[in-house]
Amino acid sequence: MPFDARVMVVFDEPPERGSLENAFSLVDSNQFLINGKGEWRGPNTFVFSPDSLLAGKMRYQIRLWGKKIKDRLGNVSMIDSVFTSSFVTLNPDTLGIISGVVKIEGRLKPAPVVLLLGQLNSAGLSYKVTLAEVGPFKFGRLLPGEYLLYGYLDLNEDGILSLGQPKPFSPLEPFTWYPDTIKVRSRWETEGVELKFH
Repeated sequence: MPFDARVMVVFDEPPERGSLENAFSLVDSNQFLINGKGEWRGPNTFVFSPDSLLAGKMRYQIRLWGKKIKDRLGNVSMIDSVFTSSFVTLNPDTLGIISGVVKIEGRLKPAPVVLLLGQLNSAGLSYKVTLAEVGPFKFGRLLPGEYLLYGYLDLNEDGILSLGQPKPFSPLEPFTWYPDTIKVRSRWETEGVELKFH
């Protein structure tokens, strides 16, 4: 699992929220409790987000104390044992880095830059970096593989690529891409990538 992993718990029936939050814990292999925040995504789905990045190459255990969980009517769960599940985080030695610089050429006005990095052979694996202005950038903690790099100038600063519209008029935000794939290797920084806006 990645270092920014979140834990999602899904129930067949909605639990009483407070009881589930009290019954849930995440501990590392040294039995240290991981602090974080819980949020509900609907009545049946609880998501726990650690306050900080998890350690690399570490086994974590999810625990749910059955006797503490109640349903919405206050009935205590019939499960009198502790449900556990575990996962292991990535070994940092398997990861790589991409670094470079963003440049503007021509009459384009300065604006925040949003960079998007997607792995070719893994649908859905993508990374995003937002820069306050053009200049150096770095993507860290990347899985090995080949990546495509895209970017746009976020003129309206909403974090979304605006395609423009006729009424009221707003232009397409300047968009560009790196002309080649970028190879990421374990324990290696791929340097000198230049992304240019013309």
